[in-house]
Amino acid sequence: MSDFKFTGVAAHGGDVQLHQIDPSSVNLASATRLSKKEDLILARGETSGHCHILTGDVEVFELDGFKFACVGKDGAFHQHYKEAMVEEKTFTEQKNISNCDHTKECKIPEGTYMIGIDQQYNPHEGLFENNKD
Repeated sequence: MSDFKFTGVAAHGGDVQLHQIDPSSVNLASATRLSKKEDLILARGETSGHCHILTGDVEVFELDGFKFACVGKDGAFHQHYKEAMVEEKTFTEQKNISNCDHTKECKIPEGTYMIGIDQQYNPHEGLFENNKD
C-alpha cells in the first residue's frame, strides 16, 4: 500500500495536504466510498470551530487507513468552513465558499490524490499526533 507513484502535484491548506498520485498505484475499486458528512470532514479546528472539506466534482475514499480524493474534470475546492454550517449539500458546491480565516480560492485540478493530515511527533509518547489548532 505504500508504493504510491506521486506525480509531483500537491496542494496544502492548513492541516490538509493533497498529493496527486498515479491512479494505477492504488486499487480504489476495493476502497470504501465515503458519503456521510462526518466522514467527509477531513480535519477540524479543535478550538475555532472550523473544518476542512472538499467540494465540487470529487469523491472521497478510504482504504487501509488512507483517504483518497478522486477529482473529476470540473475540479474540486478545498474549503475552510465553519463546521456548524456544513450540510450534505455543501459538498456539491462548485465554487469557493470558504468563510474562515482565508478566503482565497483553492481549486484542485482533476486527478487522484492521497490526503494527508498535518502531524507532529510527540517524543514523550513516542508517536505522531494530529496537530491541534
